[in-house]
Amino acid sequence: MVKVIAIFQSDETKLPPGELSDDDLEHFHEDVHQVADENPGVEWNGLFLSEDGIGYADWEAPDVETLKPYYEVWEEEDDVPIDSLVAVEKII
Repeated sequence: MVKVIAIFQSDETKLPPGELSDDDLEHFHEDVHQVADENPGVEWNGLFLSEDGIGYADWEAPDVETLKPYYEVWEEEDDVPIDSLVAVEKII
């Protein structure tokens, strides 16, 4: 298992706090939990936002490739592009 982070940092992909509707959040919640339900070993840890709207979606997964198809569908169907989807390693 690795920690996988999806990063939303460009002007096109930022998620300004307070601009996401309750419906947007509910739809996102359903989508991420569907991924976890369909993939044993995948855990959703949350979406974190900086003050300036940079978003970090935090997952535990076997690898980046497990999550990549979902982000491709979300980009196509829901117009939710990401800037990066990377595996990270805790060093301290």
